[in-house]
Amino acid sequence: MFGFLSHRKLKNSFVGNVLMSVGLSVTVTFFLMSFYCTSPKSTRATVLYDILMRCETMEHPPETCENARAEWSGMFASKTLIDDEVTLKRVVADSDEEPTKYESSRGDMPENGAEPQTYNEDAADFPDPPEMPKVISKRRYLFPMQTRGLGPSVQYESFKLAAAFAKQLNRSIVLVPFFHHRGHEEASSRPFAMTYDADVLKNTVSVANVREFMKDCDNTISVALQAPQIGGRPADEYNTLFHKEKETLDSIFGITMPGPETIPKSKEHTLQMIADSENVPCVGLYFPLDFASLINSDVLLLEVEKGLARPPPMKEMADVVMGNICESGPFATVHWRNKSGEICTAGARSGSIDPATCTKKINYLAKAANLLPEAIMHAVNEYNIQCLYIAHPPYARKIDELLKGKLPRVFSRSDILANVDLANGPFSQIKDEYYMSLLEQEMCARSDVFLSCRKSAWSRVVRNEREAHGRISIFLADLPGIPPEFTNLI
Repeated sequence: MFGFLSHRKLKNSFVGNVLMSVGLSVTVTFFLMSFYCTSPKSTRATVLYDILMRCETMEHPPETCENARAEWSGMFASKTLIDDEVTLKRVVADSDEEPTKYESSRGDMPENGAEPQTYNEDAADFPDPPEMPKVISKRRYLFPMQTRGLGPSVQYESFKLAAAFAKQLNRSIVLVPFFHHRGHEEASSRPFAMTYDADVLKNTVSVANVREFMKDCDNTISVALQAPQIGGRPADEYNTLFHKEKETLDSIFGITMPGPETIPKSKEHTLQMIADSENVPCVGLYFPLDFASLINSDVLLLEVEKGLARPPPMKEMADVVMGNICESGPFATVHWRNKSGEICTAGARSGSIDPATCTKKINYLAKAANLLPEAIMHAVNEYNIQCLYIAHPPYARKIDELLKGKLPRVFSRSDILANVDLANGPFSQIKDEYYMSLLEQEMCARSDVFLSCRKSAWSRVVRNEREAHGRISIFLADLPGIPPEFTNLI
Protein backbone atom coordinates (compact mmCIF):
# COMPACT_ATOMS: atom_id res chain seq x y z
CA MET A 1 0.00 0.00 0.00
CA PHE A 2 2.79 2.42 0.91
CA GLY A 3 5.51 1.17 -1.42
CA PHE A 4 6.26 4.79 -2.35
CA LEU A 5 8.29 5.03 0.85
CA SER A 6 11.00 2.92 -0.75
CA HIS A 7 14.60 3.59 0.23
CA ARG A 8 15.63 3.21 -3.41
CA LYS A 9 13.49 6.13 -4.51
CA LEU A 10 14.87 8.39 -1.79
CA LYS A 11 18.55 7.60 -1.54
CA ASN A 12 19.64 10.19 -4.13
CA SER A 13 17.33 12.98 -2.97
CA PHE A 14 18.19 15.67 -0.42
CA VAL A 15 15.64 14.37 2.04
CA GLY A 16 16.96 10.89 1.57
CA ASN A 17 20.47 12.03 2.41
CA VAL A 18 19.32 14.03 5.43
CA LEU A 19 17.09 11.28 6.74
CA MET A 20 19.74 8.60 6.21
CA SER A 21 21.83 10.51 8.70
CA VAL A 22 19.20 9.91 11.34
CA GLY A 23 20.00 6.21 11.19
CA LEU A 24 23.66 7.06 11.55
CA SER A 25 23.27 9.27 14.59
CA VAL A 26 24.24 7.90 17.94
CA THR A 27 23.10 11.03 19.74
CA VAL A 28 19.95 9.80 21.45
CA THR A 29 19.16 13.38 22.40
CA PHE A 30 17.61 13.84 19.02
CA PHE A 31 16.89 10.48 17.33
CA LEU A 32 16.33 6.77 17.83
CA MET A 33 19.10 4.40 16.83
CA SER A 34 18.77 2.37 13.67
CA PHE A 35 20.72 -0.33 11.93
CA TYR A 36 23.38 2.07 10.66
CA CYS A 37 24.62 2.70 14.18
CA THR A 38 26.54 -0.56 14.24
CA SER A 39 28.86 0.59 11.45
CA PRO A 40 32.33 1.84 12.46
CA LYS A 41 32.04 4.25 9.56
CA SER A 42 29.22 6.17 11.17
CA THR A 43 31.37 8.40 13.41
CA ARG A 44 32.16 11.09 10.86
CA ALA A 45 28.62 11.10 9.47
CA THR A 46 27.26 11.65 12.97
CA VAL A 47 29.55 14.64 13.45
CA LEU A 48 28.68 16.09 10.04
CA TYR A 49 24.95 15.73 10.63
CA ASP A 50 25.18 17.58 13.94
CA ILE A 51 27.21 20.35 12.28
CA LEU A 52 24.74 20.74 9.40
CA MET A 53 21.75 20.94 11.75
CA ARG A 54 23.48 23.69 13.72
CA CYS A 55 24.44 25.47 10.51
CA GLU A 56 20.70 25.83 9.94
CA THR A 57 20.60 28.13 12.98
CA MET A 58 23.91 29.82 12.15
CA GLU A 59 25.90 28.23 14.97
CA HIS A 60 29.00 27.71 12.82
CA PRO A 61 30.98 30.06 10.53
CA PRO A 62 30.00 29.94 6.81
CA GLU A 63 33.32 28.32 5.81
CA THR A 64 32.82 25.46 8.27
CA CYS A 65 29.28 24.89 6.95
CA GLU A 66 30.38 24.94 3.31
CA ASN A 67 33.13 22.41 3.99
CA ALA A 68 30.74 20.16 5.92
CA ARG A 69 28.13 20.26 3.13
CA ALA A 70 30.76 19.38 0.53
CA GLU A 71 32.04 16.48 2.59
CA TRP A 72 28.48 15.28 3.29
CA SER A 73 27.64 15.27 -0.45
CA GLY A 74 30.81 13.35 -1.28
CA MET A 75 30.17 10.83 1.45
CA PHE A 76 26.83 9.74 0.02
CA ALA A 77 27.64 10.30 -3.66
CA SER A 78 30.09 7.42 -3.38
CA LYS A 79 27.46 5.33 -1.56
CA THR A 80 29.84 4.74 1.31
CA LEU A 81 30.87 6.37 4.55
CA ILE A 82 34.27 7.79 5.24
CA ASP A 83 36.16 5.13 7.15
CA ASP A 84 38.41 7.22 9.35
CA GLU A 85 38.77 8.33 12.93
CA VAL A 86 38.48 12.07 12.34
CA THR A 87 37.10 13.68 15.49
CA LEU A 88 35.18 16.82 16.22
CA LYS A 89 38.48 18.56 16.98
CA ARG A 90 39.12 19.05 13.26
CA VAL A 91 35.82 20.88 12.85
CA VAL A 92 36.01 22.94 16.01
CA ALA A 93 39.44 24.11 14.90
CA ASP A 94 37.72 26.05 12.10
CA SER A 95 35.51 27.90 14.55
CA ASP A 96 36.41 30.87 16.72
CA GLU A 97 33.81 29.92 19.32
CA GLU A 98 33.90 27.32 22.07
CA PRO A 99 31.17 24.72 22.51
CA THR A 100 28.49 25.82 24.94
CA LYS A 101 27.24 23.84 27.92
CA TYR A 102 24.24 22.89 25.80
CA GLU A 103 26.63 21.17 23.38
CA SER A 104 28.69 19.50 26.08
CA SER A 105 27.81 16.03 24.78
CA ARG A 106 29.98 16.80 21.75
CA GLY A 107 33.14 17.11 23.85
CA ASP A 108 35.07 20.03 25.32
CA MET A 109 37.67 21.22 22.84
CA PRO A 110 40.29 23.93 23.34
CA GLU A 111 39.72 27.14 21.43
CA ASN A 112 41.08 27.12 17.85
CA GLY A 113 41.87 23.42 18.16
CA ALA A 114 45.02 24.03 20.24
CA GLU A 115 46.37 21.37 22.55
CA PRO A 116 45.18 21.83 26.13
CA GLN A 117 47.59 23.72 28.37
CA THR A 118 49.31 21.74 31.14
CA TYR A 119 50.61 23.04 34.43
CA ASN A 120 54.39 23.18 34.67
CA GLU A 121 55.59 22.97 38.28
CA ASP A 122 59.04 24.21 37.28
CA ALA A 123 57.71 27.38 35.73
CA ALA A 124 58.10 30.63 37.64
CA ASP A 125 55.01 32.19 39.22
CA PHE A 126 53.73 35.05 37.14
CA PRO A 127 50.91 37.43 38.08
CA ASP A 128 47.55 36.76 36.46
CA PRO A 129 47.01 38.77 33.29
CA PRO A 130 44.69 41.76 33.66
CA GLU A 131 41.02 40.90 33.16
CA MET A 132 39.78 41.97 29.75
CA PRO A 133 36.93 44.49 29.85
CA LYS A 134 33.58 42.81 29.14
CA VAL A 135 32.13 43.87 25.81
CA ILE A 136 28.47 44.78 26.12
CA SER A 137 26.49 43.63 23.12
CA LYS A 138 24.70 46.29 21.08
CA ARG A 139 22.30 43.62 19.90
CA ARG A 140 19.09 43.25 21.89
CA TYR A 141 17.80 39.72 22.47
CA LEU A 142 14.54 38.14 23.61
CA PHE A 143 14.94 34.63 25.01
CA PRO A 144 11.67 32.60 25.20
CA MET A 145 11.47 30.84 28.58
CA GLN A 146 8.94 28.01 28.76
CA THR A 147 10.21 24.45 29.13
CA ARG A 148 8.03 22.98 31.86
CA GLY A 149 4.83 20.97 31.74
CA LEU A 150 3.65 21.78 28.21
CA GLY A 151 3.29 19.75 25.04
CA PRO A 152 5.16 20.68 21.83
CA SER A 153 2.19 22.43 20.19
CA VAL A 154 1.76 24.80 23.15
CA GLN A 155 5.50 25.46 22.93
CA TYR A 156 5.09 26.32 19.23
CA GLU A 157 2.31 28.77 20.10
CA SER A 158 4.47 30.27 22.85
CA PHE A 159 7.40 30.70 20.48
CA LYS A 160 5.19 32.33 17.85
CA LEU A 161 3.95 34.88 20.36
CA ALA A 162 7.49 35.49 21.66
CA ALA A 163 8.70 36.08 18.09
CA ALA A 164 5.89 38.58 17.49
CA PHE A 165 6.73 40.34 20.76
CA ALA A 166 10.41 40.42 19.77
CA LYS A 167 9.46 42.03 16.47
CA GLN A 168 7.30 44.56 18.32
CA LEU A 169 10.19 45.42 20.67
CA ASN A 170 12.74 45.41 17.82
CA ARG A 171 14.69 42.55 19.39
CA SER A 172 16.25 39.36 18.02
CA ILE A 173 14.29 36.23 18.96
CA VAL A 174 16.52 33.43 20.25
CA LEU A 175 15.92 30.11 18.45
CA VAL A 176 15.55 27.85 21.46
CA PRO A 177 14.97 24.08 21.16
CA PHE A 178 11.59 22.51 21.81
CA PHE A 179 10.83 19.65 24.19
CA HIS A 180 8.89 16.44 23.99
CA HIS A 181 5.65 16.08 25.97
CA ARG A 182 6.29 16.82 29.65
CA GLY A 183 10.02 16.73 29.01
CA HIS A 184 12.44 19.32 30.34
CA GLU A 185 15.78 17.52 30.21
CA GLU A 186 18.38 17.82 27.45
CA ALA A 187 17.56 14.28 26.30
CA SER A 188 13.97 15.30 25.51
CA SER A 189 14.94 18.41 23.54
CA ARG A 190 14.56 18.73 19.78
CA PRO A 191 16.64 21.32 17.87
CA PHE A 192 14.88 24.36 16.44
CA ALA A 193 16.27 23.55 12.98
CA MET A 194 14.38 20.25 12.91
CA THR A 195 11.09 21.98 13.75
CA TYR A 196 11.15 25.28 11.83
CA ASP A 197 13.19 26.81 9.01
CA ALA A 198 15.29 29.68 10.41
CA ASP A 199 16.09 30.94 6.89
CA VAL A 200 12.40 31.62 6.31
CA LEU A 201 11.74 33.10 9.75
CA LYS A 202 14.63 35.57 9.53
CA ASN A 203 12.80 37.31 6.68
CA THR A 204 10.10 38.25 9.19
CA VAL A 205 11.95 38.89 12.46
CA SER A 206 15.59 39.18 13.49
CA VAL A 207 16.80 35.78 14.75
CA ALA A 208 19.72 34.61 16.88
CA ASN A 209 20.88 31.20 18.00
CA VAL A 210 21.52 30.16 21.59
CA ARG A 211 25.29 30.32 21.10
CA GLU A 212 25.14 33.97 20.04
CA PHE A 213 22.96 34.85 23.01
CA MET A 214 25.25 33.09 25.48
CA LYS A 215 28.38 34.69 24.05
CA ASP A 216 27.02 38.24 23.98
CA CYS A 217 25.11 37.96 27.26
CA ASP A 218 27.71 36.09 29.30
CA ASN A 219 25.24 33.22 29.84
CA THR A 220 22.88 35.56 31.69
CA ILE A 221 19.29 36.73 31.28
CA SER A 222 19.48 40.16 32.89
CA VAL A 223 15.73 40.82 33.01
CA ALA A 224 12.95 38.21 32.91
CA LEU A 225 9.75 39.84 31.69
CA GLN A 226 6.71 38.24 33.35
CA ALA A 227 2.95 38.83 33.35
CA PRO A 228 1.30 36.42 35.83
CA GLN A 229 -1.60 38.77 36.59
CA ILE A 230 -2.32 39.35 32.90
CA GLY A 231 -2.15 35.59 32.27
CA GLY A 232 -4.37 34.90 35.29
CA ARG A 233 -1.99 32.38 36.85
CA PRO A 234 -2.31 31.38 40.54
CA ALA A 235 0.60 32.76 42.56
CA ASP A 236 1.64 29.47 44.21
CA GLU A 237 1.67 27.55 40.94
CA TYR A 238 3.52 30.36 39.19
CA ASN A 239 6.21 30.57 41.87
CA THR A 240 6.78 26.81 41.76
CA LEU A 241 7.14 26.77 37.97
CA PHE A 242 9.39 29.83 38.09
CA HIS A 243 11.88 28.02 40.36
CA LYS A 244 11.80 24.95 38.08
CA GLU A 245 12.36 27.08 34.98
CA LYS A 246 15.39 28.64 36.63
CA GLU A 247 16.79 25.16 37.37
CA THR A 248 16.12 23.97 33.81
CA LEU A 249 17.86 26.94 32.14
CA ASP A 250 20.93 26.34 34.27
CA SER A 251 21.06 22.56 33.80
CA ILE A 252 20.51 22.55 30.02
CA PHE A 253 22.07 25.80 28.82
CA GLY A 254 24.15 27.00 31.76
CA ILE A 255 22.13 30.21 31.68
CA THR A 256 21.30 32.15 34.85
CA MET A 257 18.21 34.29 35.31
CA PRO A 258 16.87 36.65 37.99
CA GLY A 259 15.29 35.20 41.12
CA PRO A 260 11.65 35.09 42.26
CA GLU A 261 11.97 38.49 43.92
CA THR A 262 11.53 39.96 40.42
CA ILE A 263 8.06 38.44 39.91
CA PRO A 264 5.74 41.44 39.33
CA LYS A 265 2.93 42.13 41.77
CA SER A 266 0.56 43.74 39.26
CA LYS A 267 -0.09 44.40 35.57
CA GLU A 268 1.29 47.91 36.05
CA HIS A 269 4.51 46.42 37.40
CA THR A 270 4.80 44.24 34.29
CA LEU A 271 4.33 47.24 31.98
CA GLN A 272 6.97 49.16 33.94
CA MET A 273 9.40 46.23 33.61
CA ILE A 274 8.93 46.25 29.83
CA ALA A 275 9.57 49.99 29.66
CA ASP A 276 12.61 49.86 31.95
CA SER A 277 14.22 47.02 29.96
CA GLU A 278 14.22 48.90 26.66
CA ASN A 279 18.00 49.34 26.66
CA VAL A 280 18.85 46.03 28.35
CA PRO A 281 20.48 43.72 25.75
CA CYS A 282 19.70 40.34 27.34
CA VAL A 283 16.02 39.91 28.17
CA GLY A 284 13.94 36.77 28.72
CA LEU A 285 10.20 36.32 28.22
CA TYR A 286 8.69 33.92 30.74
CA PHE A 287 5.38 32.25 29.83
CA PRO A 288 5.11 34.11 26.48
CA LEU A 289 1.39 33.29 26.15
CA ASP A 290 0.73 35.60 29.11
CA PHE A 291 1.74 38.50 26.86
CA ALA A 292 -0.83 37.85 24.11
CA SER A 293 -2.95 40.91 25.00
CA LEU A 294 0.15 43.14 24.81
CA ILE A 295 0.81 42.44 21.12
CA ASN A 296 -0.08 45.72 19.40
CA SER A 297 -1.47 44.23 16.20
CA ASP A 298 -2.83 40.98 14.83
CA VAL A 299 -0.77 41.76 11.74
CA LEU A 300 2.39 40.98 13.71
CA LEU A 301 1.10 37.53 14.65
CA LEU A 302 0.02 36.89 11.05
CA GLU A 303 3.45 37.85 9.72
CA VAL A 304 5.20 35.55 12.18
CA GLU A 305 2.72 32.75 11.43
CA LYS A 306 3.63 32.94 7.75
CA GLY A 307 7.31 32.93 8.69
CA LEU A 308 7.09 29.68 10.67
CA ALA A 309 7.70 27.09 7.96
CA ARG A 310 8.80 23.55 8.71
CA PRO A 311 12.34 22.71 7.53
CA PRO A 312 13.09 21.30 4.05
CA PRO A 313 13.63 17.67 5.21
CA MET A 314 10.19 17.57 6.83
CA LYS A 315 8.55 19.21 3.82
CA GLU A 316 10.19 16.76 1.45
CA MET A 317 9.11 13.84 3.60
CA ALA A 318 5.53 15.14 3.42
CA ASP A 319 5.92 15.53 -0.37
CA VAL A 320 6.77 11.84 -0.69
CA VAL A 321 3.76 10.72 1.36
CA MET A 322 1.26 13.22 -0.07
CA GLY A 323 2.41 12.66 -3.63
CA ASN A 324 1.45 9.01 -3.48
CA ILE A 325 -1.75 8.78 -1.49
CA CYS A 326 -4.99 9.21 -3.39
CA GLU A 327 -3.08 9.25 -6.67
CA SER A 328 -1.96 12.80 -5.82
CA GLY A 329 -5.58 13.94 -5.95
CA PRO A 330 -7.41 16.11 -3.42
CA PHE A 331 -7.59 14.77 0.11
CA ALA A 332 -8.93 15.78 3.51
CA THR A 333 -7.33 15.38 6.91
CA VAL A 334 -8.94 14.96 10.31
CA HIS A 335 -7.31 15.38 13.70
CA TRP A 336 -8.86 13.34 16.49
CA ARG A 337 -7.95 13.63 20.14
CA ASN A 338 -10.13 12.49 23.02
CA LYS A 339 -9.33 15.54 25.12
CA SER A 340 -12.30 15.07 27.47
CA GLY A 341 -11.36 11.46 28.11
CA GLU A 342 -7.73 12.41 28.81
CA ILE A 343 -8.76 15.12 31.28
CA CYS A 344 -11.18 12.77 32.99
CA THR A 345 -8.60 10.01 33.30
CA ALA A 346 -6.02 12.35 34.84
CA GLY A 347 -8.64 14.02 37.03
CA ALA A 348 -9.98 10.74 38.33
CA ARG A 349 -6.47 9.68 39.35
CA SER A 350 -5.80 12.92 41.19
CA GLY A 351 -9.29 13.21 42.67
CA SER A 352 -9.81 16.65 41.13
CA ILE A 353 -12.78 15.60 38.95
CA ASP A 354 -16.02 13.94 40.01
CA PRO A 355 -16.05 10.38 38.57
CA ALA A 356 -19.79 10.62 37.81
CA THR A 357 -19.22 13.72 35.69
CA CYS A 358 -16.42 11.97 33.83
CA THR A 359 -18.55 8.90 33.14
CA LYS A 360 -21.26 11.11 31.68
CA LYS A 361 -18.77 12.97 29.45
CA ILE A 362 -17.12 9.79 28.21
CA ASN A 363 -20.49 8.22 27.37
CA TYR A 364 -21.43 11.34 25.42
CA LEU A 365 -18.10 11.20 23.63
CA ALA A 366 -18.60 7.56 22.64
CA LYS A 367 -21.89 8.53 21.02
CA ALA A 368 -20.23 11.43 19.22
CA ALA A 369 -17.51 9.12 17.86
CA ASN A 370 -20.14 6.78 16.45
CA LEU A 371 -21.75 9.71 14.64
CA LEU A 372 -18.49 10.93 13.15
CA PRO A 373 -18.07 8.62 10.12
CA GLU A 374 -21.32 9.70 8.50
CA ALA A 375 -20.72 13.36 9.34
CA ILE A 376 -17.18 13.26 7.96
CA MET A 377 -18.30 11.44 4.82
CA HIS A 378 -20.89 14.15 4.23
CA ALA A 379 -18.27 16.88 4.63
CA VAL A 380 -15.65 15.39 2.30
CA ASN A 381 -18.25 14.56 -0.33
CA GLU A 382 -19.38 18.17 -0.29
CA TYR A 383 -15.88 19.13 -1.45
CA ASN A 384 -15.72 16.21 -3.89
CA ILE A 385 -12.98 14.49 -1.89
CA GLN A 386 -12.73 10.72 -1.73
CA CYS A 387 -9.60 10.27 0.36
CA LEU A 388 -8.93 10.94 4.04
CA TYR A 389 -5.90 10.92 6.33
CA ILE A 390 -6.47 10.58 10.10
CA ALA A 391 -3.96 12.20 12.45
CA HIS A 392 -4.20 11.10 16.07
CA PRO A 393 -2.01 10.32 19.10
CA PRO A 394 -0.74 6.73 19.31
CA TYR A 395 -3.21 5.87 22.08
CA ALA A 396 -6.28 7.00 20.07
CA ARG A 397 -6.39 4.20 17.50
CA LYS A 398 -10.11 3.51 18.03
CA ILE A 399 -10.93 6.24 15.52
CA ASP A 400 -9.11 4.21 12.83
CA GLU A 401 -11.56 1.35 13.29
CA LEU A 402 -14.58 3.64 13.12
CA LEU A 403 -13.56 5.49 9.96
CA LYS A 404 -11.74 2.80 8.00
CA GLY A 405 -14.76 0.57 8.20
CA LYS A 406 -17.17 3.15 6.76
CA LEU A 407 -15.20 5.40 4.42
CA PRO A 408 -13.74 4.09 1.14
CA ARG A 409 -10.17 5.40 1.25
CA VAL A 410 -8.71 6.14 4.65
CA PHE A 411 -5.06 6.25 5.73
CA SER A 412 -3.36 6.85 9.07
CA ARG A 413 -0.01 6.53 10.79
CA SER A 414 -0.49 2.78 11.06
CA ASP A 415 -0.24 2.52 7.26
CA ILE A 416 3.01 4.45 7.30
CA LEU A 417 4.58 2.60 10.21
CA ALA A 418 3.56 -0.81 8.81
CA ASN A 419 5.69 -0.25 5.71
CA VAL A 420 8.84 -2.41 5.76
CA ASP A 421 11.05 0.13 4.00
CA LEU A 422 9.93 2.80 6.42
CA ALA A 423 10.59 0.68 9.48
CA ASN A 424 14.26 0.13 8.57
CA GLY A 425 15.15 2.88 6.11
CA PRO A 426 15.72 6.64 6.16
CA PHE A 427 12.17 7.32 7.34
CA SER A 428 12.96 5.66 10.66
CA GLN A 429 13.17 9.18 12.09
CA ILE A 430 9.40 9.35 12.37
CA LYS A 431 9.31 6.43 14.76
CA ASP A 432 10.07 9.23 17.18
CA GLU A 433 6.62 10.54 18.15
CA TYR A 434 7.82 14.15 18.02
CA TYR A 435 8.72 13.91 14.32
CA MET A 436 5.69 11.81 13.39
CA SER A 437 3.53 14.54 14.88
CA LEU A 438 5.39 17.20 12.88
CA LEU A 439 4.90 15.22 9.68
CA GLU A 440 1.18 14.89 10.35
CA GLN A 441 0.88 18.61 11.12
CA GLU A 442 2.59 19.41 7.83
CA MET A 443 0.17 17.14 5.95
CA CYS A 444 -2.86 18.59 7.74
CA ALA A 445 -1.66 22.12 7.02
CA ARG A 446 -1.49 21.36 3.27
CA SER A 447 -4.60 19.23 2.79
CA ASP A 448 -7.59 20.53 0.83
CA VAL A 449 -9.87 20.38 3.88
CA PHE A 450 -8.95 20.03 7.56
CA LEU A 451 -11.40 18.74 10.18
CA SER A 452 -10.16 19.67 13.65
CA CYS A 453 -10.77 19.22 17.36
CA ARG A 454 -11.95 22.37 19.09
CA LYS A 455 -10.00 21.91 22.35
CA SER A 456 -6.65 20.70 21.05
CA ALA A 457 -3.53 22.89 20.80
CA TRP A 458 -2.29 20.49 18.08
CA SER A 459 -5.36 21.29 15.97
CA ARG A 460 -5.10 24.99 16.79
CA VAL A 461 -1.52 25.19 15.47
CA VAL A 462 -2.66 23.69 12.16
CA ARG A 463 -5.81 25.85 11.96
CA ASN A 464 -3.81 29.06 12.50
CA GLU A 465 -1.32 28.05 9.83
CA ARG A 466 -4.10 27.26 7.38
CA GLU A 467 -5.93 30.50 8.15
CA ALA A 468 -2.75 32.48 7.41
CA HIS A 469 -2.66 30.84 3.96
CA GLY A 470 -6.41 30.99 3.26
CA ARG A 471 -7.19 27.26 3.54
CA ILE A 472 -10.43 25.63 4.73
CA SER A 473 -10.74 24.32 8.30
CA ILE A 474 -13.87 22.93 9.95
CA PHE A 475 -14.48 21.95 13.58
CA LEU A 476 -15.64 18.36 13.94
CA ALA A 477 -18.29 19.59 16.38
CA ASP A 478 -19.74 21.85 13.66
CA LEU A 479 -20.33 19.07 11.13
CA PRO A 480 -23.94 18.41 10.14
CA GLY A 481 -25.42 15.62 12.25
CA ILE A 482 -23.33 16.27 15.37
CA PRO A 483 -25.71 17.25 18.26
CA PRO A 484 -25.08 20.59 20.07
CA GLU A 485 -24.30 18.87 23.37
CA PHE A 486 -21.10 17.51 21.84
CA THR A 487 -19.80 21.00 20.92
CA ASN A 488 -17.38 21.27 23.84
CA LEU A 489 -16.34 17.61 23.82
CA ILE A 490 -14.74 17.27 20.36
